Amino acid sequence: MLSRTDAEALIHRLAEVTGAIVLTVPHAEERILKRGITPADVVKVLRDGRVDRGPTRDGWGDARYRVVGRAWDRTIHVVVALHGAERLFVVTVY
Repeated sequence: MLSRTDAEALIHRLAEVTGAIVLTVPHAEERILKRGITPADVVKVLRDGRVDRGPTRDGWGDARYRVVGRAWDRTIHVVVALHGAERLFVVTVY
């Protein structure tokens, strides 16, 4: 698993790549809608935020990290699972 610093750099890089962020995890989709957070807010946090928690290993063997950042006028937390160095699965948002 990557250190927080290395994971943050990878998350920032992947957030710039079209198709690297997977926002279709059902739980994450529910939370985004319920909390009035837009997909653009999530991307902004992933591009500019900082990793403040993790790594932990999930049930699929992926490393999870929590990214905290600001999207316009609010602080948002995004928990992501890094699937190798190619994909970010958004697990939950708050």
